[in-house]
Amino acid sequence: FTLGGIVMLILTPAWVKYGGGYQQETKQYKRHWFPYRIFAWTLILLQGPSSFLADYVHMTDVSIWHILDRFLASACMSLELIKVITMFPYTRPITYVLYVVSVVGAVYCFMRSQESQGTLDAEGFVFWHSGWHCQPLCLIGVYFFDYWMVRRWGEYHDFSVGVTNGKEKSEPGPGDTLKKVGDNCGSPGLLKRGEHGGVLLSSIVMQHVENTPERKGTKGVDGGCSKLINSK
Repeated sequence: FTLGGIVMLILTPAWVKYGGGYQQETKQYKRHWFPYRIFAWTLILLQGPSSFLADYVHMTDVSIWHILDRFLASACMSLELIKVITMFPYTRPITYVLYVVSVVGAVYCFMRSQESQGTLDAEGFVFWHSGWHCQPLCLIGVYFFDYWMVRRWGEYHDFSVGVTNGKEKSEPGPGDTLKKVGDNCGSPGLLKRGEHGGVLLSSIVMQHVENTPERKGTKGVDGGCSKLINSK
């Protein structure tokens, strides 16, 4: 659980950083409301150590660590289920399926371990409870898989499109594209921005070419102005 929390902080998904939408007042993206960092630090500082003390150091003893471990496990699993629901619109289908399978498998292993404990099946309890503790390792694999997918194909969700204070966001954001517009040939266009919000050099060159005397204000093949502006 501690290792899982560390990986959560290292590979924080984009929906945590930008899921709160673009704020016109601050000109910045707001973090999602889900307490992602608190959840990760709870796994690192509380769930991991209490699980180790309850299931290893005091496994055969009557200890308060068993009560604390069960309480933290219930709270963290509740947060995990909320996270699964929350991340759905921001996550690739294949990544989401792998994530759900990992969580459902963990719950199944925990239920079987409780059955084994009730029937005094020591070997069954060790097997199924070990499966329950392997859930963070499975999710670590899913996190790295999603990181690889994002690096190769880009973000699944377009965070530059959203609604802020009841109005459609018009500010440029990560992944913004360019398209041709009507006859506003006299107004300057916006420059294309890259993944991290920086202006792309190619769009600066295009803007310069479009503003030359030979091209400025000319019509395109579709009858629209050849000037390009930021849009989705």
